[in-house]
Amino acid sequence: MRVLCIATFEYLARLQGETLGARRRVAIAHACDFGSMRDDYYDHHRLDSAEYRSLRTTLRRTAPEAATSRYIQELRQAERSRPVLSAGGPDVASATIDYRTGVLDLSLHWLQVISGLSVERVTFHALVCLVGLMQIADDLLDWKDDQADKLPSYVTALLLERRRTAVAMPLRAQADTLLKHTVGAAKQDTGAVPFAIAGLLTWTFAVALIKVRLPK
Repeated sequence: MRVLCIATFEYLARLQGETLGARRRVAIAHACDFGSMRDDYYDHHRLDSAEYRSLRTTLRRTAPEAATSRYIQELRQAERSRPVLSAGGPDVASATIDYRTGVLDLSLHWLQVISGLSVERVTFHALVCLVGLMQIADDLLDWKDDQADKLPSYVTALLLERRRTAVAMPLRAQADTLLKHTVGAAKQDTGAVPFAIAGLLTWTFAVALIKVRLPK
């Protein structure tokens, strides 16, 4: 994920005739590590305090502090209000989609601020949708573990509302929607074309996983 994020924002920098430079690349790498650590904390309640303090100190030196503090606060709020699978309810799937999209959006906004780049709204939306497709694929690979840990994901939320054999259709529809947005963005902004191509490849992988990884 670190390599992907650095490559993505380096590409966006090159579109504007510049480069991230070593300092911003390192800052994005540390930000990805920090985000992964916080994700693990909220999902599994595990935290290496020494590593957390070290990363936090590093980010104070390399990334805009106001943006980092805002990211921490907004992520905490999003995670504290995340859908609870054990509570059930008819809207848990849509709430989970909103939750996952919201976390991706605020995380990518934080990385954008660190990059120091101004990104067209349509291109940024294509990036969010691309990462959303990656999230669907990841959820398909890990749905059994997520279900055991009662974690809200694209798959586990749908399994609450439908028979196991009826999950494929709405999951495919969500993947189709995300792909449509990435392709639509590429038609509006040529800078989003690589995201559309990556989106198509990821969508193909996700569709294959829907066929082989979902419970029968």
